[in-house]
Amino acid sequence: MDEVEKPRASVSSIDTIIAPMEKKPCLGPIAKQNALLEKALTLLDPNMENDNTPNVAKVWGEKLLGLEYEQKLFAEKAINDILFEASLGNLRKNSVQINSG
Repeated sequence: MDEVEKPRASVSSIDTIIAPMEKKPCLGPIAKQNALLEKALTLLDPNMENDNTPNVAKVWGEKLLGLEYEQKLFAEKAINDILFEASLGNLRKNSVQINSG
């Protein structure tokens, strides 16, 4: 039996078998900064649809923005205190008293 010699691949035929790797476009520093800023803006967009913040919190935030500085501070403190007590499980129906003094 005659052995059939397998053809050997030459360097030029290997180059045609292996597809050349695609190169990413080389961006300059300004283009890189712009791409990064665009990515950040899409993440920070206040109109994002997948936002998990309840609508009531957004409404309260809008109301807080309209308050005078001192009233805003008092309201934020009261809200934070209430949320703290709620996280501990300490809130009851009559837990909060306003202007009791």
